[in-house]
Amino acid sequence: IVGALERRFNIELCKLCLKAGKTQRAVQLLRAEADREKQPVKRAALLVEAAELMLNAGDAGAAQSAAEEARGLDAGSADAVWLLARLAVSAGQREQALQRVTTHVEAKERRRGKPLARVLRLAADLRLERDELGEALPLLLEAHQLDKSDVDTALLLGLLAIDLDRLETAASALRVLIAQRELGTREGAAARAPHLAQGYFQLARIEQHHGKKTNARRMALRALEENPNLLPAQRLLNDLGLH
Repeated sequence: IVGALERRFNIELCKLCLKAGKTQRAVQLLRAEADREKQPVKRAALLVEAAELMLNAGDAGAAQSAAEEARGLDAGSADAVWLLARLAVSAGQREQALQRVTTHVEAKERRRGKPLARVLRLAADLRLERDELGEALPLLLEAHQLDKSDVDTALLLGLLAIDLDRLETAASALRVLIAQRELGTREGAAARAPHLAQGYFQLARIEQHHGKKTNARRMALRALEENPNLLPAQRLLNDLGLH
């Protein structure tokens, strides 16, 4: 019981240190907790958290060491893989980063969840940099399925699916994007108008493609409500005969 209370106290103290901008002290607390933790998976999670703080503080070398240690403790840690891949990208080693995330995505010990969604998204981004659109699509689709709250991934999936003439996939992703934004508005969250305007506009294009002019007009108008300067939406309305 004493150990659990001490651990909880240190975690809360770590949060206070972060709020106060004392990153180094927060890292020390996390490392101390990791050294005391007996379970490899939990220890790895603490090390990854410390590594992310180190990276954000500009200490890439220390972050690399902590992330590698975490990966050794927990081969299924998507967070560790994502961080190591991100470090590789920052060092200009994109091929190594792609190999790392691809190996994890294809591994049997991978665990489903939002951490895996981050790895899949990074893998997709690296594929897109190489113009490997067909390879990126299933990665984005799975990332979207794992974390539908990520509107950036929903929008990217929608746009890529349109490019690949996968209109049903595109429409599904874009509708999730809109639903997330509207839910956020009801809950008082900050608006993400650029994402939403683009989502409405792309849905308008899809509705136009299917010959549903009324729906296309409605979507285009909603796009302009979010971003009155979205010229493609204005042109689409002109094509539909509203202006």
